[in-house]
Amino acid sequence: MNELNGSVEYSLDFPLPADSILDIAENSTHSDDERLRVIGQAVLDFTAIANLTKDDFLQGNAIDLAPYLDFWFSDAIDIAKASLNDPDSNLRTLAQCLIDQEKCAIESKVFVLRESKRISESRKSNNA
Repeated sequence: MNELNGSVEYSLDFPLPADSILDIAENSTHSDDERLRVIGQAVLDFTAIANLTKDDFLQGNAIDLAPYLDFWFSDAIDIAKASLNDPDSNLRTLAQCLIDQEKCAIESKVFVLRESKRISESRKSNNA
């Protein structure tokens, strides 16, 4: 948890897949299986955004959280959920990874929204 400007606390999760999963995702972008392509590309895209956001966050740089918190998983999440029991282990691995990434992004967004509400209410009570 980082405390910024003495009053704002941020707790963000940056789910970064293991290199072996990123290799599967990279290889899947060339697959004949559209499910692998869609899920693999979403894992790669979200991981890139998570890495950029995490690096800026940890370095104390000003950051725009919107690309991370509002990442559009599109149909990839529905495809991932439907693929959890597929016989293809690579598909299952990527599907679970993407679902876990979405969960972390949602939890981070909920935290940021709660913290924003807390700050807003604190300012209102200080100005009353």
